[in-house]
Parts: sequence; C-alpha cells; structure tokens
Amino acid sequence: MAIIQEDNKELNQKIDKVLMENKRIKRDMEDQSKANALQEKKISKMEHTVADMQKTLKNCEIQKTSILNTGQKILQKEELFRHEDNHTAPLINGTTFDNTQAHNLPEKLNIYNEQRRRVQRLLMTDIPPTPADCVAFFSFMSKSENHPGQHQTIIFDVAHTNVGSNYSPHTGAFTAPKHGVYAFTWKIYASSGGFIFTDLVVNSNSVSGSFAGAQSVSTIVSSTDMVILELNQGDEVHIRTQPDVGVSGILQSTRRYRSTFNGWKLF
Repeated sequence: MAIIQEDNKELNQKIDKVLMENKRIKRDMEDQSKANALQEKKISKMEHTVADMQKTLKNCEIQKTSILNTGQKILQKEELFRHEDNHTAPLINGTTFDNTQAHNLPEKLNIYNEQRRRVQRLLMTDIPPTPADCVAFFSFMSKSENHPGQHQTIIFDVAHTNVGSNYSPHTGAFTAPKHGVYAFTWKIYASSGGFIFTDLVVNSNSVSGSFAGAQSVSTIVSSTDMVILELNQGDEVHIRTQPDVGVSGILQSTRRYRSTFNGWKLF
C-alpha cells in the first residue's frame, strides 16, 4: 500500500509538471501570436512602400524618356542653325529652309536656346534610379506542402514581383547582382497542431531563424521575420527548414494563407 501511495505521489508530481509546461507553452504561443500580428503590420506597410516606389520609378522612367526626346529634337534643330550661312538647308521632315526667312531666325533661336537650358537643368536634377538599377522581389508558394523534411530548401515558386530578375522561382534562391545592403522578410504558416523551424541562409550559412508553432491551438499560426544584410555580388539567399529539428504537420500556403519570401536592395 505504501508503494502504491508513493507511486501516486510521483505520478501527481509529473502531472503537475506537465500542466505547468502546458501553461508555459500557451503563454509562449500567445506572445508569439502578438509578435506575428505586429510583424504582419510591418510587412504590410513595407509592401505598400514597395508598391509606391515602383509607381515612382515608372513615372521617373517616363519623365526621363520625355526629357531625352526633347533634347534630341533640340540637337536636331541646332544642326539646322549651323547651316544658316547656306542658301538652303534640309529640314528634319525633308523640306528645305530658305534663308530669305532669316529675319525669323533670332526669335526661333532664342526659343530653342531656352528649351535647351531647360533640358540641361532637368538632366542635372537628381532623378531616382530607373527599374533597371533596382532590385526587389515578392514570391510565395502556390500550394501547401505536407510534412517537409529537415534541411530542405523551401521553394516559393511564384515570383509575383521580380524587378531585376535576381530571384529564381525554380530554386527558391535570390542572387545578389552587386554589393550592397539588402532587406529580406519571410512568412511561414504552420497547420493546426504542427510546427516548423526555418532559417534564412546566405551561401549555406544560417543567418537568422524563425519558429511557427501551432501545437496547442486549433488554428493556423504564422511566423514572420526580417533581416538586413550586407551582401557581395553573387551571394545567394534562400529559406530552408532547420537541419537539426523535425517538422510536424503542413507548411500551409493557400489563397487565404500565403507563405512568402521577399527582398529588396536598400542601397
């Protein structure tokens, strides 16, 4: 009888420890959910900023093309004035210019000179880089993946935005086109009852880790992380599951819950 009582006491102690551990896990999950919500707000703000930057870059490209076209027209008309000592000079449209109309030249020349000065001022103005000089991508998984393995590269197979074409949706890796400072974010959804540990990897070296765990909840849970990295030309960046921790459940990615990988060059 005494042995049974001792066993019951030991069992009750173990049960108490398990209950305390469950409470701790629930607190951790609540803290993680709050952190995820905050990160999602930051990511949403960044995505809006990237969209605004793309619109600005497009407008700058249009403005630059217009300025260059105007400058080309002025150079063509200056070529005409360099022949003003001749009796006739060919016009751009194939007709001829008669020097008997020379009394109109000073006024026209003043107009063209003013246009030239305006173009020169515009060309000297700082214009944001064109899309050809920029690097940015936004990718996501087109479907969920059941029970991914350890040390497995996650392929975000849809490159929704890929300015500079430096992200490969086939390998899941981003390759830095030049030296600079880059920002990366990734969001991972774990199915109900599951968990996933992920790493952001640069040239096979883990730089930062993230955890999405839904063991103690009945809903899908996500984790979002962000890093700022100085990269050299040719450095490769990708997301993978961690090599020393197993994965439980489904890596979720549907129309409602997208697991994503994003990056852009800061400077």
